[in-house]
Amino acid sequence: RSNQLTAYDRTVEMLRSVGENSRLVIFFADPHHVETAHVAETSNKTTDTESATMNDLNDMRIRSVAAFYGQQLHGSNTRVILLTDDAESRARARKEQGDDQVYEAWTVRSWVRELEKKDPKLSLSDLVAQYGTTSHSTAGHSAEQQRTMHFSPHVDAKKLSLGVKSGLYHRGVLRSSSNTDAWVTIRRGDERVAVTIQGWKSRNRAVDGDVVA
Repeated sequence: RSNQLTAYDRTVEMLRSVGENSRLVIFFADPHHVETAHVAETSNKTTDTESATMNDLNDMRIRSVAAFYGQQLHGSNTRVILLTDDAESRARARKEQGDDQVYEAWTVRSWVRELEKKDPKLSLSDLVAQYGTTSHSTAGHSAEQQRTMHFSPHVDAKKLSLGVKSGLYHRGVLRSSSNTDAWVTIRRGDERVAVTIQGWKSRNRAVDGDVVA
């Protein structure tokens, strides 16, 4: 929140809108809860986390919250799922729980496939990034190469800025009401032009509200 207030506000707005559609979204302030507040504190005192990055510490806190919910909901026939594409975080989740597995750690793609088995109409697999996957067509390529094979690489920020100033690129806010079609309204002189973007590949990972060029 303190580093990217705009992204934070958009996330909160998105979660609230999801909650309006018969889904329950809980905003859990883990640093202020007695069962999870100690995690960030003690992590700085242990040898295992002396060289840990901020991302590692955040992963630790997320696993702590998942464990807390798993313990609270144990025996209620409710599954607690932690979604992460970080293989190390998933391995740590299994190791930290030991024999008492109160929550499950899945990749996003694996969970999407699970959902599609229950409802084949969803067709969400194509919208999930290919991180960490290997197939005959991508074997031998690095993760970065696999990502660029799936989506066009983003233009360098410096080139993008110069391109907008020179008129090579036009900038606008992407708006979308579905996972496929979207539109951007750009300003060309005194004229405002609506540009339609068809297909999720042409959107190149952009979501509703992103500033694109």
